[in-house]
Amino acid sequence: PKIQQYLLILSSLNLNDLYKEEKISGIARKFDQFHSVVRLLDVYESTTFQRIIYPMIKKIRGKSLSEVENIFEQVLIKNLEDAEILRKGEIKSVKELFTYERFQGVKNRWTNFSKYVLMRIDRYLSQLLDKPSYAGGGLQELEEHFNKTGRRRYGMHLEHIYAYNESNMALFTREEQGFDEQLFTMLRNRLGMVLLLKDRQNISSNNEVYAAKIETYKKSNFIWNELLAGHLHGVDERALPEDLQSESVKPDDTGAFPRNKVDERQRLLFNAIRHIWCESLTSPIRKTTVST
Repeated sequence: PKIQQYLLILSSLNLNDLYKEEKISGIARKFDQFHSVVRLLDVYESTTFQRIIYPMIKKIRGKSLSEVENIFEQVLIKNLEDAEILRKGEIKSVKELFTYERFQGVKNRWTNFSKYVLMRIDRYLSQLLDKPSYAGGGLQELEEHFNKTGRRRYGMHLEHIYAYNESNMALFTREEQGFDEQLFTMLRNRLGMVLLLKDRQNISSNNEVYAAKIETYKKSNFIWNELLAGHLHGVDERALPEDLQSESVKPDDTGAFPRNKVDERQRLLFNAIRHIWCESLTSPIRKTTVST
């Protein structure tokens, strides 16, 4: 994706372009939106993505930024119509796309992309609250922390709130049907049920019940985790957009994460996604590009 993004930027620029910086920033943001949306809605396929993007290089050649942004939007909408995510003519702008009903099933399918989304959320919260985060800092530091291969001891690792333990499995067990592994796996991999931890913290908390994991989340240096664990200072939480203010999720009597709270996590995640990949595109933010 990074190479495709650079080619699009180069195509849009004119000789001695007065709007060079605006185009570089604007196209990077629209490309990131396009790429992230098709992955979140589970319609990303590498060869198909290339077939969609490369014709755009010609379409945007020498165009103004507003024209380029409109082309991005119309191509994305057409792609989602072809994938039957949208009915033909259902929406006119990408902003209309962002409803919870369309995004409620977002899941952890690609490890690096899941890490990227969670990193972007924490980075957004860090900038919003002017608060330190392991996902903050400069791009070189961020590349080091991102841990693409997952092999480094130090770096970002994915953490499942629902670990394989008796308390969690009991939530998905019925006397007659037994353990519903399919439902357990599906909810375990909802993107709202996955977090980032650093430096192998996820190994120490790997099979713990949620009640024990909370202590790790509080000390994780990720704001998104602190919000879940109720460890965010009240002043900071009140500075969040209203739809990101939430009560901490308390464990049930067995120490497990309550099943009836999974949808709340998904909805909170969607609200963060909407702020980053929809609403923030109408106001300047610091550019973040990490290859996923």
